[in-house]
Formats: sequence, C-alpha cells, structure tokens
Amino acid sequence: MVNSFGFFDINNTLITLWSYPLSYTEFIGTVFGLNAVWLATRQKIISWPLGMISVACFFVLLFQVQLYSGMFLQAFFFFSNIYGWIIWSKQLSENEAPTVLTTKWRLWIALLIAATTLLVGLIIQQLPNLFPTIFPKPASQVYFDAFVAIASIAGQIMLTRRIFDNWYIWLIVNCVSVFVFFRQGLYLLTIEYIIFVLLAIKGIVDWKKTTR
Repeated sequence: MVNSFGFFDINNTLITLWSYPLSYTEFIGTVFGLNAVWLATRQKIISWPLGMISVACFFVLLFQVQLYSGMFLQAFFFFSNIYGWIIWSKQLSENEAPTVLTTKWRLWIALLIAATTLLVGLIIQQLPNLFPTIFPKPASQVYFDAFVAIASIAGQIMLTRRIFDNWYIWLIVNCVSVFVFFRQGLYLLTIEYIIFVLLAIKGIVDWKKTTR
C-alpha cells in the first residue's frame, strides 16, 4: 500500500527486478541522474536541468530511508544546479577552459572536508533527539553519509565553477556511496553509483584535454 508520499513513496513499485522492488522515485531519479552526469563529462549545459529533476526525486527517497545527510545534500544540489546552469552559460559562451587547483588548495580542501564531516556527523546523530517528530528514526551510517554529503558539496561547487579537480572528489565520493547504498539495500542506486565511478574517470580523462 502506498503511504503518505503517494506516487513518490518508495513502496510504490514500478517493477520488481530479481526480487528488488524498484520504486518510481528511484527509477526516475536514477535515469535523470545518469544522463545529467554523462552530459556533465561532455560539458553540456543541459546536464543542469536534468540534474534538478534527479535530486528532487532523491531528496524524497533518502528521507524515507533515514539517510538525512544525503537528504539535505539534495536540497543543496537543487539550488547549485541553478547556479551551475547560469555560470556554465557564461563560461561556455566565452569559450573559457576548465581550471586546475594548486596542491596547496587541494590540501586545504581535504582538511576542510575531514573536519566538517566529523562536525556534521555529530549533528546528524542528534536529529532524532532534537526533532523527533520530523526525524522519528535514528540516522543510518552517520559518518559515511556525512562524508558523502560534505565531499559532494565541495565537488559540486567545483563543478559549477568548471574546476577540473571536481572529478577527483566525485571519484572518491562515488566509491564511498557504492558502499553506503549497498548496505542500505538500495541496489539500483548501488549500480548507478558504480556507473558514476566510471563516469568520474571519464570526466578526468575528457576534461584534462581542455584544462588551462
């Protein structure tokens, strides 16, 4: 039976694949997400509106499986997609090439991601105590989930600015996400993120040809 989320409830099954009930929400989010990342590796601006549809679906899905860090991340992604859409329109029209970070900046970003992950993990753990009505169940895989969220924010900001190093961050994030989603029983998402790992490698190879 479909619950309060209606069409977007994870129990509203589109099809059962090898005993795995695939919801409409997960299917739509996955299809649009894959296309968005594929087009981003090719520096196509249409990747941004497709990404907005994908993250809206995953916002609803992740709330239902108690991955709260990931849920908040989708809200950030939605607005950053709008920002990226605007910035890419300007840069591509002026034929600007992607930029590359210095080693110093890479170290600072790595330290910031580590410290913020610990802080966010502590906060996420307390959500059911602070807001039991909104978050009735304890968060799952708190620190892995927090790392994915924080590192994804860093990667997304770099992507919106067309900074080449974003693909290194996405490669790590996607590998960790494969582990998180597999343990959470979201098998289609697991497969999607395996594909994202391959697309991150493709992004590294393709963008390196056009960096300055």
